Amino acid sequence: YHHPADAAGYNNLGRCYLAMQELGLAADQFAKAVELEPDRALFHHNLGEALYLQGLNGEALAAFQRAAAADPAMQQAWLRVAKLLIHHGDREGAIAGCERAPDIAEAHVVWAEALQELGRRDEADEHLRKASDLDPQGAVAHGYRLQVLGRFDEARVAFERALVSNPRLTRAYQGLASGRRLGESDRPLIEQMRELVQDPRLPP
Repeated sequence: YHHPADAAGYNNLGRCYLAMQELGLAADQFAKAVELEPDRALFHHNLGEALYLQGLNGEALAAFQRAAAADPAMQQAWLRVAKLLIHHGDREGAIAGCERAPDIAEAHVVWAEALQELGRRDEADEHLRKASDLDPQGAVAHGYRLQVLGRFDEARVAFERALVSNPRLTRAYQGLASGRRLGESDRPLIEQMRELVQDPRLPP
């Protein structure tokens, strides 16, 4: 039977499936929660996460946009929207999303990435500084800031330090790969990345 009181139960069950990496089952439960309570931003957000982890970026973007519409103060939803938009080349849209997530360090990194791709390097640097201010321990954000400043050796050290703390930080690998031309000495790094992408828990 269907009753609005069941929505939270479906959401909780979906979170359990998500923790078990049963992504399809998780998405099914979140979709039921959304159907019963379409105004709950959290349910749309959770559905977006389950879809994103399956590589269903278009559907995930729509879910995150619905979450943001339902609760414009949900900065995590705006960040997810921005990340998916920049992935699809919509830099202006990504910036608009980041503007709605000013308290999240990662949003400023995405913001800076979009600005840099638009050739607005000085503004990009400002947002990387802001990311560092919001997350002083954020070695990845600091590494990108150093790259913008042309200090690639220091940036490499920052990315490597981040990976020591968390070997699953994909943005750190991206920073290492984009900061310089890779050569034979980087084969261990490449092998580490190849092993990581075999992990089904890794987001697309």
